[in-house]
Amino acid sequence: MALPIEDITSNGLRARIIRPERPGKAGILFLPHWPGIDEGSVEECQWLASEGFTVLAWDPFSAYPPDIDAKERRRLTRGPITDENARKEQSHWLGYMRQELGLEHVGGIGFCMGGRMGLALGVTDPRLECYSAFYATLRMPVPEYALPVVDMAPEIKCPIQVHYPGLDESTSYETFVALRSALERRPGNPPTLAHYYPKAVHGFLGHERQGEPDNAAATKLSKALTIAFFRACLIPSPAAAGEG
Repeated sequence: MALPIEDITSNGLRARIIRPERPGKAGILFLPHWPGIDEGSVEECQWLASEGFTVLAWDPFSAYPPDIDAKERRRLTRGPITDENARKEQSHWLGYMRQELGLEHVGGIGFCMGGRMGLALGVTDPRLECYSAFYATLRMPVPEYALPVVDMAPEIKCPIQVHYPGLDESTSYETFVALRSALERRPGNPPTLAHYYPKAVHGFLGHERQGEPDNAAATKLSKALTIAFFRACLIPSPAAAGEG
């Protein structure tokens, strides 16, 4: 059974919240792919909430009418909506999750465009305790609207998980290797988990792609790895909680 969805606004920004049946103190900031919070995004939020996390999905199009069509959304995310401005909105929601929702531990997850943006968010906002990037779109050369995430990666302080499909048409294998290398060289040695799915495609989580065995296998494995990552980073073990 689907969990209830709450539409919220704060400081003129829009988002959607899905809470688990038994809310805890851990939450996930959800950064969607370029179409925004569509049906697939809601399903992914439901999946995370079913695992016990409060999920807040950022709406990239808060400055625009909610009913703009796909063509306009694509145009906006390739120019007017910049990574720099998006990062300010996402930081606002990190604060909202802690202050208004009372969450003690907050991680993030992003897909495609959102995958790239969340990595940039990890550079400047220490409140992001971990981040999982699914098929982050990292085009080379870097477009004017995007931040140079590969160059910035050594500045990310939190644990990072990357899911890369080998048949990704948006991000080359060479770029994935460069990102992984930059993350692994970070000062202080925060954990880097890089998962490579050789025959999966960009957007492999989509329902329409599950008929391909390699995409279905990548979906099953990546979801299990992501939940394990979030639980390890955001939910204190009983022993740790009882210390002191």
